[in-house]
Amino acid sequence: TQIDRSLNRQYGGWGRNGIGGEQSGSRLRHLYLRAHLYNDAELHDLALKGSAGFLNSIDPVWGGSYIASFPEGAEVPERFAALGAIPEKRILVQSNAITAFAIGYQHTGDEKYLAGIREIDRFLKNWMMADDGTFYTNQKSEPSRLPRGMSTYEYWALQSDRERRKYGTPPVDHAVYTDRNGEVISAYVLAYETTGNEDYLETATRAATTILDQRTRDAGWVVQATANDEVDSDARMRPLVTEEKPFLSAQAWFGSALLALYRATGDEHWLEAADRIGKATLNLLQDEKAGGFFATVPDATAAIIAPRKPLESNGTAASFYYDLWIYTKDDTYKSVSENAIRAVADPAIIRREGKITGEFAMALEKVTTAYVEFSIVGDTSHPNASALFEAGRDVFEPRKLLHYEAPGRYPDRGIPSMYICNPDMCSVPIENPADVKKQAAAFHGPAATL
Repeated sequence: TQIDRSLNRQYGGWGRNGIGGEQSGSRLRHLYLRAHLYNDAELHDLALKGSAGFLNSIDPVWGGSYIASFPEGAEVPERFAALGAIPEKRILVQSNAITAFAIGYQHTGDEKYLAGIREIDRFLKNWMMADDGTFYTNQKSEPSRLPRGMSTYEYWALQSDRERRKYGTPPVDHAVYTDRNGEVISAYVLAYETTGNEDYLETATRAATTILDQRTRDAGWVVQATANDEVDSDARMRPLVTEEKPFLSAQAWFGSALLALYRATGDEHWLEAADRIGKATLNLLQDEKAGGFFATVPDATAAIIAPRKPLESNGTAASFYYDLWIYTKDDTYKSVSENAIRAVADPAIIRREGKITGEFAMALEKVTTAYVEFSIVGDTSHPNASALFEAGRDVFEPRKLLHYEAPGRYPDRGIPSMYICNPDMCSVPIENPADVKKQAAAFHGPAATL
């Protein structure tokens, strides 16, 4: 209800006058999920408006999505009139835009969404990618040589690379945050699943591999930020914090990205890495008495001031642990998601967070409507196994957990077969990849048994 109250039904998204790129990420995914679960045409149309709204936010010169834009017919504040947008380009907005376009294309097949993905990818590769394949945090709005009398909005309204470069280029904040990279990785994985473009998967894989190699600590968790030469040269309002301790947002988002890679590839390497992060986070950040997760490791002040349990990070963690439990069948994780939700589901906390409740809403919807598991059993080197996996990847199901599974729960029937299950029921064994989408349709709504 709180999310719906702030939904802009005229233009889509959650901005007052148009699309707010930071606001319309998890909430848009939640809107698509609800439309899917309840077969709600009105919610579906509103979600598509949100996806289409991101197209208006694209910079036609350098690509990438502005932080917010004003659609035709919207009331535009005078200072934004020259551009019709707010020009800062934050990394979160780019991952939200890729996700919006990928889901929009899955639902419509409209080529404009593929073009949108390419435009975000162009900006990220040209401006925001570090040499090791990870991503910087944002490009600021004001160029280095902006002349007196020209506003930043007039600068961004210039229609060519050459015109803009006369006045310099806006600086990039070269900090590389693990949680934000987790969001970008997940978005690129979804773009790969939607388009089949291997370059998007390679981009996600490279960033994830770098973070695993460079930021994993002996206890299994990943550090949120590390120093680099570029960020040392940035003009920053405050220095980059590179504390050697685990932060919940980094573990939850990067763990979720690893599970996205597992869903897209079936490669056990990603599941094993996610499992290590899952166990480390339980050991270090879980409140064993009351449930839920602290933002970071409690320190000496915890005896005086209760450590914070952030709503959205606990929502992301709840989704991560729910999926991890279903994939691993490790009952260590069985009640973690529900406990995390209960720990922060205080009406006063939710009201206080206002619009910043999308991840929590996604977790609540996922846990209360249940998973849809696509398991492929049999010889993974057999052509039918990969064909079934590809067919499962093509199905739009926001709760989908796709993987290969060793015989045990399901028999090896001699030819690789897929089983689609939720807590209520399972499909018949599926041998023909052409039958996957039809069988998956039976699992469209919420499960009745939880």
